[in-house]
Amino acid sequence: MARKPLYFFVLLSLASAVFLLGSSQKANAAYNGANIIDDVSFLNSSTMSASTIQSFLASKGSGLANRSFYLNCYGANSKERQAYTAVGAPCDQTVPASQIIYYAAQIYGINPQAILATLQKEQSLITSPNPTDRQIAQAMGYGCPTTGSCEDASNFFYQIDSGVWVLRYHFERARGNMNWWSPSTSWVCGTEKNFYKPNLYPNQDVRFYDEDGVLYRTHFIVNAATSSLYCYTPHAYNNPQGLYGRAPFGTTGRYYSGSYNFVYWFETWFGSTASVNGSIVLSQGLQLSQSSNLKVNDTITASFEVE
Repeated sequence: MARKPLYFFVLLSLASAVFLLGSSQKANAAYNGANIIDDVSFLNSSTMSASTIQSFLASKGSGLANRSFYLNCYGANSKERQAYTAVGAPCDQTVPASQIIYYAAQIYGINPQAILATLQKEQSLITSPNPTDRQIAQAMGYGCPTTGSCEDASNFFYQIDSGVWVLRYHFERARGNMNWWSPSTSWVCGTEKNFYKPNLYPNQDVRFYDEDGVLYRTHFIVNAATSSLYCYTPHAYNNPQGLYGRAPFGTTGRYYSGSYNFVYWFETWFGSTASVNGSIVLSQGLQLSQSSNLKVNDTITASFEVE
């Protein structure tokens, strides 16, 4: 059976016949609370265009496919407006929900697939044909703590813009970049909280506690993307009772499913949250037409069917 062609860049060299993959391949992966999504996938903002997002929403029967919202872009001299304008966003106009998702992904450098998985994880907005005003106003769950109510006067643009911004903000702070967007001297998740200790920096064991103070999980967090997602929703997956038809996961503590749901929906729709880099070695030489006019170290794009 024929395979879908893989596209990658080829660096011509007289001494080498190795072709390096220019884009990551997807591999099958189960839920891994220590590595919810790898950094490459998390930051890949080019996975979907605005029209692709629109088609995706329509294919899932999402009510968002038929909804439009005001693209605010904030104040005239704000950094946000400058960023939106730079990517061609039509500020101060009403645009489809898909465009708001797309433009936020572009200016903050977050994978739109991760945004869509978050919208589903937080408010089931991808599979809801008729979302309520409350679902729309809390679309990304931004400003909605585990204990307490969400921020008032929220709207779809604010949820998408702020939610995507803070995912990138937490990512940068987790890897030690204290200057992204605006300088700061500390990170909110850089110190212990009731739900985790000692903090959410990667490359260490992090202990997770439930609302009753019960230690229910320890993960060695391996990357900044995972740190960001836990800073956004500070609970590791835990399901000791095997609720909702799922196999028991854990032995004590309360039920938390946010990180699991993120991975479940991402992988259901888009493939693995883990990227795999590799190389291909040709068994035969590469033949080029005489009119190609290529020189050593030129870069070309080629496609191959991998059996």
